[in-house]
Amino acid sequence: MSCEKLIRIALIFMGVIWLSTNVSLAQDTWTQKTSVGTFGRTNAVGFNIGNKGYIGTGTNESGVAQKDFWEFDPLTNSWTQKADLPGQTRFNATGFGIGDKGYLGSGQPGNTFNWPPLRDFYEYDPATNIWSPIMDFPRDAYYLLSFVIGSKAYVGTGNGDAQDFWEYDPVINNWIRKSDLPGLGRNAGVVFTFGDKGYIGSGRYESG
Repeated sequence: MSCEKLIRIALIFMGVIWLSTNVSLAQDTWTQKTSVGTFGRTNAVGFNIGNKGYIGTGTNESGVAQKDFWEFDPLTNSWTQKADLPGQTRFNATGFGIGDKGYLGSGQPGNTFNWPPLRDFYEYDPATNIWSPIMDFPRDAYYLLSFVIGSKAYVGTGNGDAQDFWEYDPVINNWIRKSDLPGLGRNAGVVFTFGDKGYIGSGRYESG
């Protein structure tokens, strides 16, 4: 191979590296999107179905629990109010998306003084804008952590320093007990997935 060809290959290679580096750096930015079409809130639930995002429930600035539900379309940068969640108003619930459906349940009802926690769960179909009840979570709970691997959800821990973990299979509409989370029980932690694994960390240990 001639020296000229080697130089051309080296320049092309350097150009590819420069382009990929600068594209990566250009994407490392935050862009504010349209605010959700309602008041600010805390302790809400969010998840995605396909290429759209959904948030709902939580408490308003006065600490009053809600049951409204909103869809965000990133293509139009706009929010659309959808059907309210059935059942009680709630906050500190949990939610997740599996395939073309969303799921939301558990939480604390009404306001911070109401008890006991909730265990009812619902499935949301964005094609029909309809909520349908599914099997209740196995116990009263709030601050549950949840993530999805493949076609199943994994939900657990939560209030009372709980360590139990459950798998939800929408095909059979059933909760299946899995191995407890090791270490201390916790709530209000963080979760994420990589491939076929789920990861949990941080959070709060109520007894300590």
